[in-house]
Amino acid sequence: MTKADCSVAGLPSPARLDLITGEIEARLERLARLAAGHYRVAGAGYSIIDGGIEWFRDPVHRAWVSLPVDDHQSILCAASGHLDVIWSCDPTSADSASPLPLLQSIVARIPLHAGNGEIVGSLFLMQPGGLHDETPDSEPLISYAALLAEEIMRHDCRPRSRGIGMIDPVKQQEAIQRAQAVFLTDSDGRAAFKAMLSDLLALTDSPLGLLGEVCLDPAGNRYLRVGAMTDISWSAETRAIFERVDTDEGVTFRDLDSLLCAPLRTGEVLVSDNLLADPRRKGLPAGHPPLGAYLGIPIYSGEVMTGLIGLANRAGGYSPALARELAPLGHTLGTLIERRRLYAERKEHARLLEQAANFDPLTGLPNRRMLNTLFETELREARLRGGTVSVCFIDLDNFKVINDSHGHHEGDRVLKAAAGRIRDVVRAHDVVTRLSGDEFVALLRDVDHPRAYQRLLDALFRPLNLDGQRFMLSGSMGVTVYPDDNSDPDKLLRHADQAMYAAKEDGKNRYNMFDLALHRSRKETTILLDQVREGLRENQFRLLYQPKIGLERNAVIGFEALIRWQHPRLGLLAPHAFLPRVEYTELDLSIGWWVIEQALDTLSRLRERGCDHGVSVNISPMHFLSDTFVDVLTGLMAQYGMIDDHRLTLEILESTALENLELASRVVDSCKALGVRVSLDDFGTGYSALTSFRHLAVDEIKIDRGFVSRMLKDGNDLTLVQLLVTLARKFGRMVVAEGVEENAALVQLEAMGCHAVQGFYFSPPLALEDALHWSEQHNAGR
Repeated sequence: MTKADCSVAGLPSPARLDLITGEIEARLERLARLAAGHYRVAGAGYSIIDGGIEWFRDPVHRAWVSLPVDDHQSILCAASGHLDVIWSCDPTSADSASPLPLLQSIVARIPLHAGNGEIVGSLFLMQPGGLHDETPDSEPLISYAALLAEEIMRHDCRPRSRGIGMIDPVKQQEAIQRAQAVFLTDSDGRAAFKAMLSDLLALTDSPLGLLGEVCLDPAGNRYLRVGAMTDISWSAETRAIFERVDTDEGVTFRDLDSLLCAPLRTGEVLVSDNLLADPRRKGLPAGHPPLGAYLGIPIYSGEVMTGLIGLANRAGGYSPALARELAPLGHTLGTLIERRRLYAERKEHARLLEQAANFDPLTGLPNRRMLNTLFETELREARLRGGTVSVCFIDLDNFKVINDSHGHHEGDRVLKAAAGRIRDVVRAHDVVTRLSGDEFVALLRDVDHPRAYQRLLDALFRPLNLDGQRFMLSGSMGVTVYPDDNSDPDKLLRHADQAMYAAKEDGKNRYNMFDLALHRSRKETTILLDQVREGLRENQFRLLYQPKIGLERNAVIGFEALIRWQHPRLGLLAPHAFLPRVEYTELDLSIGWWVIEQALDTLSRLRERGCDHGVSVNISPMHFLSDTFVDVLTGLMAQYGMIDDHRLTLEILESTALENLELASRVVDSCKALGVRVSLDDFGTGYSALTSFRHLAVDEIKIDRGFVSRMLKDGNDLTLVQLLVTLARKFGRMVVAEGVEENAALVQLEAMGCHAVQGFYFSPPLALEDALHWSEQHNAGR
């Protein structure tokens, strides 16, 4: 039949069209109307191919019109075997002399694909005058086409050849229809791969198998990313592999000489029924179940290899004939994988364009929402190149003071300047974002030296002049590094945030690395706590004593007792190696009471030797504010005969007092009634030193070592230390400066009127006998 022979008819006689009656016809027309409604066009229709003719259902006249499939307007000629939508925004370009006037208003057509290589018809949209907007999203139309094809084939029960009879063609057709449906509805492809693998295993009676997507690395080399595999959790190693399939990291195979991936290299079906003698058997993960037979089928979309079917251990083995019988399903899968990949690429491109507006309006940096996307991108690229990502959480020091003193307008200008300084000091491919307020996050690729972190802080720590106003900026930064810290973005950000607060506690204007050894997992914490319990039982803990020097007579007036852990495997551990994990557990109290009892025992022995030196110990917030603290302390003081002795000093953090000022004040008063002195440690780092002074009757304050170490270089810190000393003296408190490491600092403190000092300039913490010997020598030589 030629184009001139096309005719308008009633219902023609070919077998497939005989099925399109009654309820089936109503369902097909309903789907077409839904497609038209979705795209807001004048109408939609469908065609059926049978007997070498394409039959169009005219939705206006509700009649069938025919066209030979070799005509240039046939869907078979127009689609050229592809599955994509054919958009025609200018339908008037169609042949005006066409015997099918409805073709003149068609703006989109998509073939109805049965999944076995056969196109059974088309779905088309009609809009006189054409589309006025840009080309719409094709995916909804693809979904409607799949539903139409499924409806047609579900009722097309004409006999089909079963080939050699190894694969049930009806079940394979059902699998093809499921593949079309699930790939169109599954957002990430995992459910689709699992469903298709399940069908493949059932069709071939194979106990083991995998289904994967062929990907290209940056160098253009093929590798396989597993989309689904049978559960191989027979060992710890294989369980880890199986569980990784559903993660973003996924499971990949890159050795194309291995048994699993050889078809990616050759492009041909691989059949192996004697793996013990097959030299390609390498490449299986450790602990993988043994394989006796294997069938590897590369799957294609056109000329492009898109995936791999791997089946194993079928009773009776495999053959090329079995692979040929699976060709219809393989063809469907190959095309659907390629379509999903192309759609994912288009969707990603659209998402990036949409996020062009996700920038902080003040600083011009990406905002928190965009950080989530950039974070995922950086981690993914780091995995591909085998690199690292340093997550740097930066918080400006004392920015609230600037805002409160100079107003939000000036504060905003300072934030813009700080953002520019950070952006200017990193590399072009690094990411800098403003998280909120005065918080910034930088993602640095492949940092090879700590100087990169210090450069960020150095860039901030410069005077800033704005219209005659001079501001001193600094920042505290926490850093964690992926994949050493192999966490998701939210946890990486929290870890960097924790490290930033540690930097602030250490004195600000510095960075602190997140300590993976102490925070990696709950299991490690449990192990550590068990070791601490054993350490207490086995007397593995000890106290070292650092002398305190009274400046009035340049004489030793006492010692600070500092805990150390003589770990049987790791050696001598400082407090920061174990106390952070012990905090707020029952061991916090156990260690605290052990330290106090050891100090009381030391004081008792010093008294027997005629030595009146005092001993101070550090007490955690939880311990000092616990319900039974005063009662237990009273019992220990009485046991050692130390009530009203006034030589034991308890050092508490200023922040401890501010947690519950009323309770802390009561405990301080109870301690003083026992003859126990109380000292505020790290004074000046809290939010309100005046609050501590006014409400707590402490005996002394200790100026934080950070201020002392920086005061010779920073005039602000020097002024602050002078103010703290003056404040303490005004309130009648003894003032101790810790962290003295050079003579110039000592001279300054002495001139300020500081009562006592301690630090490595005089002596590091020592064993008791060594500390006493040092003390005797110092006092004798003064």
